[in-house]
Amino acid sequence: MAIGIAGSGLWGGFGLFYRLPLPDWTRVALAVLWACLAVAALVALLRGHYWPVAVYAAAFLCVGLWWVSLKAPAEANWQPDVARAATATIKGSRLTIHGVRNFDWITPTEAVEKWEDRSYDLDAVTGVDLFFSYWSGPAIAHVIVSFTFANSPPLAFSIETRKTVGQAYSTIAGFFKSYGLVIIAADERDMIRLRTNVRGEDVRLYRLGIGQPNARRLLVAYAEALNRLAAEPKFYNTLRDNCTTLAFGYAAGIWPELAFDWRVLLPGYGPDYAYEIKAVDTSIPLAELKERARIGPAAQAADADPDFSARIREGVPRPLVE
Repeated sequence: MAIGIAGSGLWGGFGLFYRLPLPDWTRVALAVLWACLAVAALVALLRGHYWPVAVYAAAFLCVGLWWVSLKAPAEANWQPDVARAATATIKGSRLTIHGVRNFDWITPTEAVEKWEDRSYDLDAVTGVDLFFSYWSGPAIAHVIVSFTFANSPPLAFSIETRKTVGQAYSTIAGFFKSYGLVIIAADERDMIRLRTNVRGEDVRLYRLGIGQPNARRLLVAYAEALNRLAAEPKFYNTLRDNCTTLAFGYAAGIWPELAFDWRVLLPGYGPDYAYEIKAVDTSIPLAELKERARIGPAAQAADADPDFSARIREGVPRPLVE
C-alpha cells in the first residue's frame, strides 16, 4: 500500500502539473499540494492511522476520474507541419492518401507549405524501407517507414506528436496526455530532407527484405491506421504510443511471430534487432551495413533533386527477396 501511495502521488503530481488548464504557478501549487497529501497519507499509514489514507484514496479517485475523462482533441490550433491528419480510401487496388505533406523546408520551423492527395497502385508496391533519424545519442532515434513503388515516388509515414502552436516537446510531458498523436504521410523530399539537410540529423536507411504481398498488407495496415486515428483521435505516449511501438504493432499484425524486444523501446538500436532477425542484408557485417546506411552526404548532394529518393538509396544494400 505504501508503494501504491508513493507511486500514485508521483503520477498525480505530474498529471496535475502537465494537464490542468491553469496558469503555471497554480499548476505548481496544486502539484505540490497533491504531493503533500500523498506524503501525509504515507506517514499516517506507517504510523498505523488509516483515515488519512482513506481521504487520500478518495482524492485519488477524483483525480483518476478526471484523468479518464480527458479526450484527445480532433481540432486545435495545430502547428503547421501537423495541421492535417492524413486519411485514406481504397477502391480495388487503388489507394488514395488525402493530405500528403510535401513541404519545401527552408529552416527547421519555416517551409513553403503544400498538402496533396496522391494515388498509388497497391499492386505496384515494391518494398519497405526504414529510416532511423538520430537526434539525441545512440539509443534514441525517430523511425520512419517508407514504401517504394514501381510507378510512383516513395510514400513515407512518420508517427509524431501533434503539438499546438507554441507548444514544445518534453519527454516527461509525453507520459501525461500532453500531445495529440498524428501519422504524417509525406514525400521523402519533405520528411527525410528536413532531417538530413535542414536539421542536420544523422539519418540512416535500411532496406527490408519484404516481398510484394507482405509490403502491400503492411501499407494497407497503415492506411487503416490513418482512418482509425482520424475517427478516434488519441494521445501520444512516450512509452506506449510512439513512433516505434506503434510501427512495431502494425508489423506484428502482419507477422504474428515477430517477438517484442527491448530495442523497440530504445529505437536507436533497432538496426541491431533488424539484423538479428535477418530483416535487412546480413551478407555483410553489421558495422559495414550501418556505415553504408548513412545517407546524410547523399541527401545533401541531392537536396531538391526530383530524384532525391533514388539518389539516397544508391549504395544502400537490400537483401534478396524470395
